[in-house]
Amino acid sequence: YLIYNHAAGIGDAMPEDYVRGAMLGRINVHAHGNSGIRPEITLTLVEMLNKGVTHYVYQKDYVGASGDLAPMSQIALLLMGEGKAFFEGELLEGKDAMDRAGISIPGLQARDGLGTINGSNVLTAMSALFIFDANNWLKQAEIAAAMSLEALKANMGPYTARLHEVRGFKGAIRSALAIEKMVANGDLKT
Repeated sequence: YLIYNHAAGIGDAMPEDYVRGAMLGRINVHAHGNSGIRPEITLTLVEMLNKGVTHYVYQKDYVGASGDLAPMSQIALLLMGEGKAFFEGELLEGKDAMDRAGISIPGLQARDGLGTINGSNVLTAMSALFIFDANNWLKQAEIAAAMSLEALKANMGPYTARLHEVRGFKGAIRSALAIEKMVANGDLKT
């Protein structure tokens, strides 16, 4: 009943990469061996990731508790053959998605429910994906900056890594080094 009590939510589906990231995060927690759950639960989550079965998790949920109890409970529903899931681009009843993927439903026993939902895996997954995206956007900005500097035949003095090392901002040093590397064989001299 713990899962049923917390699997509340409304609205559209959360992006699948958030849900899959949360599943991966939960697998990582289980791999440490401190959750007290059966290995079948973790192995089922691994199989679901590998075969492309992704839980339907609502974008909006709240149960008045810390962590990600509501979305993680929606994920746990599928381990009982309930809820809904995406499989091969189609939204199906949970049991149907598992059957189509050839995955056995393990059901939940003592400690399995709490071990599956307790934690902030959705927030961690979202944060990791945001950081990954931000890093890619930063790289794109550095490429654009290097191209602009080349086109403008700009003064490269402000982009010298040594200048930023004195200031001590690691991000500025990283960007300066990246820009210096990109223009190293170009027309600009540092």
